[in-house]
Amino acid sequence: MNILGITHKYAFNSAACLIMDGKLVAFAEEERFTREKQAPQQFPSKAVNYCLRRGNLEASEVDEVAVGFNKIEDVWKTVSSLEFADYCNHDFERIEFDQGPDIDIYFEADTIRDIHLHELPAGNITWHDHHECHIVSAIATCGFGEDILTTEGCNYISMDGDGGKTAGRTGFFDGAHMRNDEYFHCIGSLGFFYESVTKFLGFKGHQGEGKVMGLASYGSHDESLLPRTSFFRNKGGLLQIDRNATVDYLNYLKERGVQEKVKENILCEEAVNLAHTAQKYLEEVIIDTARNLADKNNCSNFALSGGSLLNCSANGKLLEQDFVERLFIQPASHDAGSALGAAILSYGHQINKIPQIPFPTAYWGSVFTTAAVEEYLSSCEGVIYSTVDAVKVLASLIKEDKVVGYFDGKAEVGPRALCHRSILANPTKKRNLDRVNKIKGREEWRPLAPVIKEDKFHEIVNMKTISPFMLIAGEVKEEWRTKIPAVTHVDNTCRPQSLNQKQNPIIYGALSVFEEASGCPVFMNTSFNLRGEPIVDSPEDAVRTFLNSDLDYLLIHGFLVERK
Repeated sequence: MNILGITHKYAFNSAACLIMDGKLVAFAEEERFTREKQAPQQFPSKAVNYCLRRGNLEASEVDEVAVGFNKIEDVWKTVSSLEFADYCNHDFERIEFDQGPDIDIYFEADTIRDIHLHELPAGNITWHDHHECHIVSAIATCGFGEDILTTEGCNYISMDGDGGKTAGRTGFFDGAHMRNDEYFHCIGSLGFFYESVTKFLGFKGHQGEGKVMGLASYGSHDESLLPRTSFFRNKGGLLQIDRNATVDYLNYLKERGVQEKVKENILCEEAVNLAHTAQKYLEEVIIDTARNLADKNNCSNFALSGGSLLNCSANGKLLEQDFVERLFIQPASHDAGSALGAAILSYGHQINKIPQIPFPTAYWGSVFTTAAVEEYLSSCEGVIYSTVDAVKVLASLIKEDKVVGYFDGKAEVGPRALCHRSILANPTKKRNLDRVNKIKGREEWRPLAPVIKEDKFHEIVNMKTISPFMLIAGEVKEEWRTKIPAVTHVDNTCRPQSLNQKQNPIIYGALSVFEEASGCPVFMNTSFNLRGEPIVDSPEDAVRTFLNSDLDYLLIHGFLVERK
């Protein structure tokens, strides 16, 4: 059974994945191929083609196309119902539609047309609830283990801006089946709330939310900038924030001239305090939701997905709670993950349960042979290259305080670079924070992250669990803050990636050699891209980015690349 999962044309992160006979074969985001960041509201044509190549399939050999969104007629039936209006338990008027919905607004017709154009089985399309796709993408890949899931189960939470019928869901997974509990009403979308603050601060929605998270560490809670009066509980008992009230209050701040102050200085008191307050409210909603689930289900395991749950600081605060023992966040928690969830749901319908899909790393994207890489390098006029021992040379370059673009193996899926498409540097020199931010064109106040040997992880970071996907922030232990100042944020936290030898033997080996030389089992790790670009995907992307930046070296598939 060959199932192709795709994002709906409405998605802000276009992606595709392929499951063959219950095995995940490929999973990639469209942006990596088109080079347009996020490839929003596009059919994932190139990602589909990549998945078919990885599976050695023709389009005609796909048995089912699973879409990560409901049919729009089903969405409108829900959101125009009395039950939907009543569930809000807040100031919300029922939406009434006298005629059928204009499905072109939500690109359903476009999705079907593009499936036809790609000669995929248009007669066998399945449409899935967006948030159930997010949920399944997490509970099927969390890796808690079959025994834990069948004996203890797992709570799940999904949150984002808008998933059609809802803005998120909660529930419990018993190891085989989902038990949906409550849902987040769209009028209280946590994603929309945070996006509104993001835009007010001058950042791009669906892209700049991480900047708000980083900015929040410079500020303090100020309810005069964002009052708590917009909080409400829906009839399911879930805490939410009124999106309309948020917009109204931000407009009030604009009238007071606050936005002009922010434009002049993003580190002004109003800006950092607004970011901090928004971050605090987001954390409160997530923690309140999780606490209620833990009490209801007597379970301390959590699997999270949805764009709002890519917030590393909030995830770190959640992990600190005494009712949380295990925490998994799907690394492709944004809309791209709905393609994965849709494919898993379709496969689950075949076997009458949600399967466990091994997901030890996020390395599911493009891969190139060493021969292909060398062939390309030999054709490049602006570089020279030599074959090297990647482990020893990388450790030596970092020790010499060089900034290295690193490219090897399958590309990561999700917004975090996890040492297959990364820029690596020495974390022991504080100046490298400014240096790497400047190379990438990032704001100077934004933090950068460490990759840490898994066996030394808990010596450096106060965190209950390891963090292989760089999606949980934790406190850097006091004795390490001066040792790795380039990756320790102003609030003494970091957003670490834990890494073991099985996940990435080259980087783990280089970390070990660097540790022997410096006493530090850590590299600075950030995504291999420049401002406004997706993470590099191909050797061509890597060389172009290297030549257009101030990176010192490029290390790609065991070749050390320098400028001529």
